[in-house]
Amino acid sequence: MTKTSTLLLISFVLTPLLAARAGDHTASVIQRAMQVADQDKNSKLSLEEFKPLDVQARHHGEDHFEQGDLNHDGFLDTKELTTTLAKKQTWFVILVEGVETCFQRIDTDKDSKLDALEYRKISRMGGHAEQHHRGADTNKDGFLDLQEFTAHANAKLESAASKTKKPKDLVTPTMTEGKPAAGKRVRQTAPEYQGTEVYHSLYLPVDWKPGGNYPVIVEYTGNKFPPGKGSGEAKDANLGYGMSGGHQFIWIVMPYIEKDHKQNAVTWWGDKQATINYCKVNLPRICQQFGGDLNNVFVCGFSRGAIGSSYIGLADDEIAALWKGMFTHDHFDGQRKWGYAESDRDSALVRLARLKGRPVLICGQHGTTVRDQFLKDHLELATFTFLDVPTPTIFNIPEGPVIHPHNDLWMHRESKYRQQARKWLQDILRQK
Repeated sequence: MTKTSTLLLISFVLTPLLAARAGDHTASVIQRAMQVADQDKNSKLSLEEFKPLDVQARHHGEDHFEQGDLNHDGFLDTKELTTTLAKKQTWFVILVEGVETCFQRIDTDKDSKLDALEYRKISRMGGHAEQHHRGADTNKDGFLDLQEFTAHANAKLESAASKTKKPKDLVTPTMTEGKPAAGKRVRQTAPEYQGTEVYHSLYLPVDWKPGGNYPVIVEYTGNKFPPGKGSGEAKDANLGYGMSGGHQFIWIVMPYIEKDHKQNAVTWWGDKQATINYCKVNLPRICQQFGGDLNNVFVCGFSRGAIGSSYIGLADDEIAALWKGMFTHDHFDGQRKWGYAESDRDSALVRLARLKGRPVLICGQHGTTVRDQFLKDHLELATFTFLDVPTPTIFNIPEGPVIHPHNDLWMHRESKYRQQARKWLQDILRQK
């Protein structure tokens, strides 16, 4: 084998390995950036979350963000963030290549220090490269040694981390009268129930704009539950808002129709068929009016609503076809028998079969118990994920509005459990 062919073979072997290594560095650096900047842990950055990562945030942060937001949704996802940082941020390019590797590559005279011209090779600061070189030169000798170069590369992430505050608990918007608008939660009465007290609540996300297309969360509330101050009313639901954080998703809380058809039922199902019909009629209507994406609708619920996601949401083939997925918290249809018709396990399995393999996230203080005591022999019915959520460790109960472990507020506080639930939702949303 000739020397040339040997070198070509070495290059052929090493190039993909080096590229893979760089890819690994990229993922690692992006993960670090997300950890320090993604305040609400929704796997994407708003403008305010992005700015601490931008060396030129004061003068160019908004421009950099807008240029990086390729799908114009008001956020930078992981892919968009990677592209934006690679174009605009010197620290990112250095960390992705590896600090020592980068230092050795641009140190062309091999004197173990970088002058301004050598630094310019890696800089993304254009005409400001020398200014940033001087800023990193802490001993003011006109050069950057490896220690200074390393500190320079890590400074932005360390600064962003030091500024990171403990995320505030979410507060569900109060339901009001009036016209729907971005960031507002309103009471609505369907045309069929004008003149009654029957209503649903509608929330449009803060990033909502007319003409847009938005995924939808449909929620069913828990029973009236005095020990936890649960009213059973649609206006007091929280789970769907906690899951979305008020962004991206239209959130609808559907009613259970009382048997007199004059008001919402706060305990169990009222007129079951009327409750089912209400959703069938009003969900498409709301989506048409406000840009809801009927291909990306999730049904969810807490307690009674966790059961109702299936008992109502899978009651027949027509309503079952509305959902892309389901998530529940505390209780599940068929887990135990209750005092109403068709609460038995066999009836629940008939309903669950209508999922036809679609994804279901079962959360709760004993989420995996639902699997172990009920669904372990029926896992083919859906793509199940089980998540134990220890609400007594998330809150110091009684704490503020949380006075009982059985509550729908657990996603209003940052925790690894909320991160897992939101990741599940985003992963399903990306599926076609």
